[in-house]
Amino acid sequence: MSALRARAPSWTRSDVLLPLFAAYFAFSAFYVWQAWRRETPAIFTDELELTQISRAIAHTGHPARRGVPYHFTSLYPYFTAPAWWLHATQEAFDTIKYLGVLAMTAALFPAYGIARMVISQRWAIAARSRPRPSRTHPSWSRSRWPIRPRPSHSG
Repeated sequence: MSALRARAPSWTRSDVLLPLFAAYFAFSAFYVWQAWRRETPAIFTDELELTQISRAIAHTGHPARRGVPYHFTSLYPYFTAPAWWLHATQEAFDTIKYLGVLAMTAALFPAYGIARMVISQRWAIAARSRPRPSRTHPSWSRSRWPIRPRPSHSG
Protein backbone atom coordinates (compact mmCIF):
# COMPACT_ATOMS: atom_id res chain seq x y z
CA MET A 1 0.00 0.00 0.00
CA SER A 2 2.85 2.39 0.75
CA ALA A 3 4.25 1.85 -2.75
CA LEU A 4 0.96 3.04 -4.24
CA ARG A 5 0.90 6.08 -1.99
CA ALA A 6 4.48 6.92 -2.87
CA ARG A 7 3.67 6.85 -6.59
CA ALA A 8 0.47 8.88 -6.31
CA PRO A 9 0.89 12.53 -7.27
CA SER A 10 0.85 14.87 -4.29
CA TRP A 11 -2.28 16.67 -5.50
CA THR A 12 -4.41 13.51 -5.23
CA ARG A 13 -3.82 12.96 -1.52
CA SER A 14 -6.49 14.09 0.92
CA ASP A 15 -3.93 15.87 3.11
CA VAL A 16 -3.43 18.28 0.21
CA LEU A 17 -6.92 18.41 -1.28
CA LEU A 18 -8.78 18.95 1.97
CA PRO A 19 -6.97 22.18 2.98
CA LEU A 20 -7.08 23.51 -0.59
CA PHE A 21 -10.80 22.91 -1.03
CA ALA A 22 -11.49 24.19 2.49
CA ALA A 23 -9.62 27.39 1.65
CA TYR A 24 -11.43 27.65 -1.70
CA PHE A 25 -14.88 27.32 -0.13
CA ALA A 26 -14.05 29.60 2.81
CA PHE A 27 -12.65 32.36 0.59
CA SER A 28 -15.44 31.91 -1.94
CA ALA A 29 -18.02 32.37 0.80
CA PHE A 30 -16.19 35.45 2.11
CA TYR A 31 -15.84 37.01 -1.35
CA VAL A 32 -19.45 36.17 -2.31
CA TRP A 33 -20.58 37.91 0.86
CA GLN A 34 -18.52 40.96 -0.10
CA ALA A 35 -19.85 40.92 -3.66
CA TRP A 36 -23.40 40.57 -2.35
CA ARG A 37 -22.94 43.76 -0.30
CA ARG A 38 -21.84 45.69 -3.38
CA GLU A 39 -25.07 46.71 -5.08
CA THR A 40 -23.76 48.81 -7.94
CA PRO A 41 -20.72 48.46 -10.18
CA ALA A 42 -17.74 50.72 -9.81
CA ILE A 43 -17.78 52.77 -12.96
CA PHE A 44 -14.49 52.35 -14.74
CA THR A 45 -14.12 52.68 -18.48
CA ASP A 46 -12.87 49.12 -18.87
CA GLU A 47 -15.94 47.78 -17.03
CA LEU A 48 -18.22 49.71 -19.36
CA GLU A 49 -16.31 48.56 -22.42
CA LEU A 50 -16.20 44.90 -21.38
CA THR A 51 -19.90 45.00 -20.49
CA GLN A 52 -20.81 46.29 -23.95
CA ILE A 53 -18.64 43.66 -25.63
CA SER A 54 -20.03 40.91 -23.40
CA ARG A 55 -23.64 41.90 -24.08
CA ALA A 56 -22.96 41.95 -27.81
CA ILE A 57 -21.47 38.45 -27.63
CA ALA A 58 -24.52 37.26 -25.67
CA HIS A 59 -27.00 38.70 -28.17
CA THR A 60 -25.20 38.28 -31.51
CA GLY A 61 -22.34 35.87 -30.89
CA HIS A 62 -19.78 38.45 -32.03
CA PRO A 63 -17.87 41.07 -30.04
CA ALA A 64 -19.04 44.62 -30.69
CA ARG A 65 -19.01 47.94 -28.91
CA ARG A 66 -22.06 50.12 -29.52
CA GLY A 67 -22.87 48.10 -32.61
CA VAL A 68 -19.40 48.42 -34.15
CA PRO A 69 -17.47 45.14 -34.54
CA TYR A 70 -14.67 44.93 -32.01
CA HIS A 71 -11.41 43.00 -31.96
CA PHE A 72 -10.58 40.27 -29.46
CA THR A 73 -9.41 41.69 -26.13
CA SER A 74 -9.66 38.86 -23.61
CA LEU A 75 -11.70 35.82 -22.65
CA TYR A 76 -13.54 37.75 -19.94
CA PRO A 77 -16.39 39.02 -22.18
CA TYR A 78 -16.93 35.47 -23.45
CA PHE A 79 -16.89 34.17 -19.86
CA THR A 80 -19.53 36.67 -18.72
CA ALA A 81 -21.68 36.72 -21.87
CA PRO A 82 -24.08 33.91 -20.81
CA ALA A 83 -25.08 35.95 -17.76
CA TRP A 84 -26.57 38.59 -20.08
CA TRP A 85 -29.13 36.04 -21.29
CA LEU A 86 -30.92 36.74 -18.01
CA HIS A 87 -33.64 39.30 -18.60
CA ALA A 88 -33.04 41.57 -15.63
CA THR A 89 -29.85 43.63 -15.64
CA GLN A 90 -29.47 43.37 -11.85
CA GLU A 91 -29.67 39.56 -12.03
CA ALA A 92 -27.05 39.51 -14.78
CA PHE A 93 -24.79 41.85 -12.80
CA ASP A 94 -25.12 39.69 -9.67
CA THR A 95 -24.43 36.51 -11.66
CA ILE A 96 -21.30 38.06 -13.17
CA LYS A 97 -20.09 39.13 -9.71
CA TYR A 98 -20.48 35.61 -8.34
CA LEU A 99 -18.93 33.95 -11.40
CA GLY A 100 -15.97 36.31 -11.03
CA VAL A 101 -15.62 35.42 -7.36
CA LEU A 102 -15.55 31.69 -8.09
CA ALA A 103 -13.13 32.06 -11.01
CA MET A 104 -10.71 34.37 -9.20
CA THR A 105 -10.76 32.29 -6.03
CA ALA A 106 -9.91 29.21 -8.10
CA ALA A 107 -6.53 30.84 -8.73
CA LEU A 108 -5.41 29.29 -5.46
CA PHE A 109 -5.09 25.87 -7.14
CA PRO A 110 -2.44 26.77 -9.74
CA ALA A 111 -0.80 29.09 -7.21
CA TYR A 112 -0.43 26.16 -4.84
CA GLY A 113 1.01 24.02 -7.64
CA ILE A 114 3.58 26.66 -8.54
CA ALA A 115 4.48 27.24 -4.89
CA ARG A 116 4.99 23.50 -4.39
CA MET A 117 7.79 23.58 -6.94
CA VAL A 118 9.94 25.66 -4.61
CA ILE A 119 8.62 25.30 -1.04
CA SER A 120 7.16 22.60 1.18
CA GLN A 121 3.51 21.55 1.14
CA ARG A 122 2.68 23.26 4.45
CA TRP A 123 4.25 26.56 3.41
CA ALA A 124 2.52 26.41 0.03
CA ILE A 125 -0.88 25.90 1.66
CA ALA A 126 -0.17 28.59 4.24
CA ALA A 127 0.99 31.06 1.60
CA ARG A 128 -2.12 30.53 -0.48
CA SER A 129 -4.55 30.38 2.43
CA ARG A 130 -4.83 34.03 3.29
CA PRO A 131 -7.08 36.67 1.75
CA ARG A 132 -5.59 39.08 -0.73
CA PRO A 133 -6.44 42.78 -0.31
CA SER A 134 -6.77 43.16 -4.08
CA ARG A 135 -9.68 40.73 -4.04
CA THR A 136 -11.59 42.50 -1.31
CA HIS A 137 -13.75 45.35 -2.48
CA PRO A 138 -16.33 46.46 0.05
CA SER A 139 -16.91 50.18 0.42
CA TRP A 140 -15.35 50.28 3.88
CA SER A 141 -11.98 49.16 2.49
CA ARG A 142 -11.76 52.17 0.20
CA SER A 143 -12.40 54.96 2.65
CA ARG A 144 -10.26 58.02 2.18
CA TRP A 145 -7.43 58.80 4.51
CA PRO A 146 -8.36 61.60 6.90
CA ILE A 147 -5.00 63.24 6.29
CA ARG A 148 -3.35 62.89 2.93
CA PRO A 149 0.38 63.24 2.52
CA ARG A 150 1.26 66.26 0.44
CA PRO A 151 4.23 66.38 -1.88
CA SER A 152 7.01 68.57 -0.62
CA HIS A 153 8.29 71.26 -2.93
CA SER A 154 11.87 72.24 -2.63
CA GLY A 155 12.95 75.75 -3.37
